[in-house]
Amino acid sequence: LVIHVGDLLHILSNGFYTNVRHRAVVNRTQHRLSLAYLCGPPSNVKVSPLPKLVDQFHPPLYRPITWSEYLGTKAKHFDKALTSVRLCAPRNGFIDTNDQNSVKVG
Repeated sequence: LVIHVGDLLHILSNGFYTNVRHRAVVNRTQHRLSLAYLCGPPSNVKVSPLPKLVDQFHPPLYRPITWSEYLGTKAKHFDKALTSVRLCAPRNGFIDTNDQNSVKVG
């Protein structure tokens, strides 16, 4: 079982769970079954890092944004959508360069 974390959980967890690009390897000898289940909050709900995951050592990394505004941003900027709602770089020294990989700063 593989679960791909999307942008919503990435924002809610304040970057603790990172989204990944979906990739699959074709196997010509074995069939592959893939199911997608997509969910999200009502379009008028603002999403932001959960308060329990934010403190003086872990500031919010993403600004509050309505779900419909985020989906519009995702449609327009795709891989750069998370970067467009980011407030600051995390204090652990890692930043998302393309919303898919993290690199060490400094």
